[in-house]
Amino acid sequence: GHPRVTCLTRIKGQAPVLEECIAVPYRSERSVACFTVWDNNGDSVQQGCLRVQDISLRDQCKKTVCVVDPMVPRVQNMNFCCCFGDKCNAVYSN
Repeated sequence: GHPRVTCLTRIKGQAPVLEECIAVPYRSERSVACFTVWDNNGDSVQQGCLRVQDISLRDQCKKTVCVVDPMVPRVQNMNFCCCFGDKCNAVYSN
């Protein structure tokens, strides 16, 4: 089967839901991860699945913890992290 993971999925202002994420099958480097984007106040802006994840992005993802990679430039005071593992994006930090 294809790689899959369960991620916390949320759009700002909405209640979070659990979503089973399945890798896109036609990609040569199939992988799937969870991500979170949040502002400097710690408020989640968006959470969900990274289904079409390039192999180079694996370096930014931590194994099971969603922590900001200091090498990734921040845009407009927003934070980004990605991780591998079920519900790994439920907790996130700088």
